[in-house]
Amino acid sequence: MKCFIALNVFLVTAALGLASPLFAVTATTIPVGTVPIYVAVNATTNRIYVSNLISNNVSVIDGSTKTVIATVAVGNSPAGIAANSTTNMIYVVNTGGNSISVIDGSTNAVVATISGMSSPFGIAVNAATNRIYVANTNANDVAVIDGTSNTILTTVSVGSSPFGLAVNSTANLVYAANNVPGTISVIDGASNMVTNTFSLPQAASPGNLTLAGC
Repeated sequence: MKCFIALNVFLVTAALGLASPLFAVTATTIPVGTVPIYVAVNATTNRIYVSNLISNNVSVIDGSTKTVIATVAVGNSPAGIAANSTTNMIYVVNTGGNSISVIDGSTNAVVATISGMSSPFGIAVNAATNRIYVANTNANDVAVIDGTSNTILTTVSVGSSPFGLAVNSTANLVYAANNVPGTISVIDGASNMVTNTFSLPQAASPGNLTLAGC
């Protein structure tokens, strides 16, 4: 078992393995950029990607050696980050730049910049359909991006201030956490339509989403 956790002390801690039946953990500390905020993993290539909010770059970590092998400059205030393990493309949300940087995992170079976002934050990838979903907090919608052409196919209106996103690639469903009303919008990936909305307990302000813990 391997988990990578972004910390706000300018470090990334890689918790490696279950060392005993008592779940003792051995940790390795890896210095990265300034204010690391989110992490994405490509399990196929064993590469870990860390978005550094203040230094405006992404640290690329080799999971075998646990060292930074590249630092990739991206847009302003990178936050959310996601990897498509099938295409080996990494998508970085530039919250301050209202754009998405697309990094080719084989070269560690930015190969495209997708504009037209509105205070984007959360991002999720469906590797089965090669679709990328971005939560636009100011526009109250989710942008649907074609991973082949790196263009926005459509936007889907959800609740107020969507933050986190998660994808069920098997069911082709996308879940958006709407921070202000405390709801979850369910988007059908085939039709790009909201098919259901769940209300959370009173005073809930959802942020990030996950379908399964690490």
